[in-house]
Amino acid sequence: MLIGEIKEEKLNHYTTFDGLEGILQENSLWMTHNSCLNDISEGKYGIEKIIKNLIKDEKDPELVEILGKFHQGLINEVHSVGTCIVSFCKQSNSLNQWRAYSYNGNGVMIGIDSNYLKNLCNLSELRYLLSDCKYKDSEYHDKFSQVYNLFKGNESIVKDFNLLAIIFIIASSFCKHEGFEEEKECRIIAAPKLELSYRKDKGRIMPYHKLALSSNKEDYSWLKEVIIGPCDQQISLKKATETLLREFNIKVKVQISDIPYRALRYYE
Repeated sequence: MLIGEIKEEKLNHYTTFDGLEGILQENSLWMTHNSCLNDISEGKYGIEKIIKNLIKDEKDPELVEILGKFHQGLINEVHSVGTCIVSFCKQSNSLNQWRAYSYNGNGVMIGIDSNYLKNLCNLSELRYLLSDCKYKDSEYHDKFSQVYNLFKGNESIVKDFNLLAIIFIIASSFCKHEGFEEEKECRIIAAPKLELSYRKDKGRIMPYHKLALSSNKEDYSWLKEVIIGPCDQQISLKKATETLLREFNIKVKVQISDIPYRALRYYE
């Protein structure tokens, strides 16, 4: 389900070349468990901000009491409930994103049709929620209201602690610390209790969920752009990526980043 509005024609996902190969082979995106993301305050920061604003503005004493009772419980359970997230950037060819998510530029950006993602989520019956992230205190309440309104048909919502907790956890996942604002992030969040897979990464076990982009394994109509990051071997990597795309019969032009960036080292 789309929450709010996304005006961009495509959303950009920065990854490694191994990541690109996996995405194409499985025609899916890996959604990382919220306990394993690079923001150590993931979920908790948003819950703190949302509840603080709600208690300040709420005139219904019953709801204020409810909020106070399970505030700390939410903080403790935000990762054990377990949403999974895949991130996109509104900006194409962003140096910040190359540095952070594509081996310091030695990676690739794929531009995905935003309408395709909207339709995918709208047809998912609340299993997948797509929205942009918010970074300002004044915006968090609106994001919570948007998520809350998706579920408001349930008249007992304020008395159903499990459902209300899930709403808070989902809404908080779209509320980020202002230090991340330059990422201009949009996310798809998977509802809790969807099927998980597991992989090893730098000695850690990483739970994730596979978001199938198409029921037809040969349908790559979602892919609109491919850019090779600003690195030393751009030409050879471009040719290798073109070969990879031909293997999947994908007719998308491969471009190279024009950012004159020289990485002092690549992240391992």
